[in-house]
Amino acid sequence: MHEATLAQRERVLGDTHPDTLISRGNLAYAYERAGDVARAVPLLEAVLARHEQELGRTHPDTVICRDNLARARAALEGEPPS
Repeated sequence: MHEATLAQRERVLGDTHPDTLISRGNLAYAYERAGDVARAVPLLEAVLARHEQELGRTHPDTVICRDNLARARAALEGEPPS
C-alpha cells in the first residue's frame, strides 16, 4: 500500500513535494516495522537529504525525519530503542 501511494504521489505531485517526502518516509517506516531495517535506512537517508534540501535543516518534518533515521540506524546496529 505504501509503495503504491508513493508511486502515485511521485507521478502526480513530483519527487520533491512535501507529501511525496512524507510518503517516502512512511514507506521506510513500514519497512522498519516489518523487520527490514536494512532497506529502511538508505531510504530514510535519502528522505532526510531531500528534506534538508527542500525544507531546511530546522523544519519540523526534517527534524522528525532525522529522528526516524537515528532510530532505524540504532535498530540496524542492534541497539535497544530509546
